[in-house]
Amino acid sequence: MNLIIDTDPGLGDGKIVDVDDGLAIFMALGSEEIDLKGITVTHGNTPLHVGFRLLKEYLKVAQRTDIPSFRGASSNEDFGKRTDATDFLIRSVKEHPSDLSILTLGPLTNIASAAKIYPEFFDDIKNLVMMGTCINPPFGLKFLSGEFNIGNDHRAAALVLAAPILKVVVGMDVCTKVKFTKQQMVRIKKANSRVARYIAHHMYFWYGGWSLIGGFYPWDPIALGCYVKPSLYKCARVSLQLQEKSNSQIAFSNHRVVIVPNVSPNSRLCLDVNAPAFLDLFVERLLNLP
Repeated sequence: MNLIIDTDPGLGDGKIVDVDDGLAIFMALGSEEIDLKGITVTHGNTPLHVGFRLLKEYLKVAQRTDIPSFRGASSNEDFGKRTDATDFLIRSVKEHPSDLSILTLGPLTNIASAAKIYPEFFDDIKNLVMMGTCINPPFGLKFLSGEFNIGNDHRAAALVLAAPILKVVVGMDVCTKVKFTKQQMVRIKKANSRVARYIAHHMYFWYGGWSLIGGFYPWDPIALGCYVKPSLYKCARVSLQLQEKSNSQIAFSNHRVVIVPNVSPNSRLCLDVNAPAFLDLFVERLLNLP
């Protein structure tokens, strides 16, 4: 499968920053089903220059510096602007018409900007999997329905959701069905490979921060899993739309994604995942790396 990952990496930043983008990239590098054509970096978990530096570090640690990487949007103010990332995205869909998949792990500014610049962009993509939305907020926390990736560029999110392309949407709610625990951490530490040591070292603060509930939710690797082993997921065809909620207590922005009833479906929404099987797959792919 020809794949481009659009991401906002944080693993290795030395702070309590979400590590899941980095883990998803390593999982992709350890998955033989994936032919990773390139990685584009966007704003989000870290400033653009930090995320790009971290990505370069991952590729070096995994001995995959042959994979091209590109800087994209530094904020949602770059919506519609040309960057190295948009140039690469547009060039790639032209080179692989109807044979290129995209995985989005951060705010959607790069993807939406490529479509603004090149209107045929979505026509040339095979499919797209996005980590974003929170249709059914977990633990009754309704304020989470804003969701980080959607809220950080709601204009871009609206454009991508409306695009006439096969989309699989993996929301925050379904990701809370999977918890990375001490069991998985022990397996990684025991492997003692270069990549395993890097991951274990740089997950320390993030993992510790979630220790009170026994582990953390690996959002972005779960989204990648839709490409690696789709049989682990249960999805439903729905119509998704961005909705503005004024004067509401929603995290990240006053926009959220909702299901619109009685409208032709525009997405496949992930409803469930086989958590034990996914966790085995996830760690297995990480341990495939040197």
